[in-house]
Amino acid sequence: MSSPYSHLTTPGPWTYGLALAAVLLLAVAVALVFLQRRRANRLFPRFNALWNRNAEPFCPRCRTALSDFQRRTSWKFESSGNRTVRKPVSYSAFQCRKCRWKVRLVDEDGFELTLETARRRLFEASEES
Repeated sequence: MSSPYSHLTTPGPWTYGLALAAVLLLAVAVALVFLQRRRANRLFPRFNALWNRNAEPFCPRCRTALSDFQRRTSWKFESSGNRTVRKPVSYSAFQCRKCRWKVRLVDEDGFELTLETARRRLFEASEES
């Protein structure tokens, strides 16, 4: 004599379909979360640096967040007659903490930008699109 609950212990054909649907639903949910995080962390190039959606600059070489935007000094070499003359110049730039690369903010025409101007232009460009 069979038990009245034997139909509950043997899986029917619908059980496998339900399990497959649950696995597919879980895979789609994980993929959506992954794509959303990847989109949020996307960097785009502008003004010789990489920027995120919050207008925070990143190093174009190693993708490290940039800080320490300040005035820096260097030398420019010019030929004067038959001599080469060394002249001091100053410029504004970030210095990457990881790779020590100096990143200047420069617009499309080659003019130097301040950090505030670059951020303002980024926000203006995002409002237009």
